[in-house]
Order: sequence, then C-alpha cells, then structure tokens
Amino acid sequence: MNTQTQDITVAGVGDMSGDVFGNGMLLSEHIRLVAAFDHRHIFVDPDPDPATSFAERRRMFDLPRSSWDDYDRSLISEGGGVWPRTAKSVPVSAATRKALSLDDTVTKCSPAELMKAILLARWTCCGTAASAPM
Repeated sequence: MNTQTQDITVAGVGDMSGDVFGNGMLLSEHIRLVAAFDHRHIFVDPDPDPATSFAERRRMFDLPRSSWDDYDRSLISEGGGVWPRTAKSVPVSAATRKALSLDDTVTKCSPAELMKAILLARWTCCGTAASAPM
C-alpha cells in the first residue's frame, strides 16, 4: 500500500500538539483518522474526509497546546464527536459502531470502554480484516 497515493484508515493514541503522533498524522494527506485519544479527550470521526481532516489536523498541529477539544466539530462526520475522558458515558452512534466494529446493541459506553474499542477495532485493509497485534 502506498500511503502517499491511497487512503489509509487509522486510529491512535496521542494528540496533534506536536508530539510524535501529531507529526505522524501529517505525513500523508490520505490518512483517514477514525479515532484517537489522549489523557484528556476521545476523538471519533467514523467516516472522515481525508482532505478536510488533514487540513484540520494541520491547523491543530500549528495551534499551541492543542487538544482534541479544539477540533472543529462541524468537520466531523455524522455520529462522531469529541468527549472528555471524565465523562460518565459516551453516546455510541450507528456510524461509530460500524467504524469500530462494535455490536449493534452498544448505544453508550464509558470512556474506558470506548478507548478499548478503539484499540481493538478491526480495520479492512487490502480486502482483508486486520487489527493491531495485542
């Protein structure tokens, strides 16, 4: 797969404030960042537009001390959002369930459960289901 010419779907741990994660998320305009979290927030964009989300990640990277809470929510696809990790529960939309391979019965979960789902999500890559080794 050529990540400079083909869209690639990813999730991660970190934010855009200039750390390794932030730099990595700017290496290709074809990155489809579906979900990420750091010590403050959880970000989910179930069906991101690569060009739009790249521009927003660039804006946040250039913003001193940015967090996922700075992400322009009008650019997040339907069913996504940004939630503080201190929230009692997080709503889980149909789009988020599909993006993170969650059971259809899941309509809300704790921040810890959502982060676990992000880490265990199965992605389709090159026609086959794949997930990060645990």
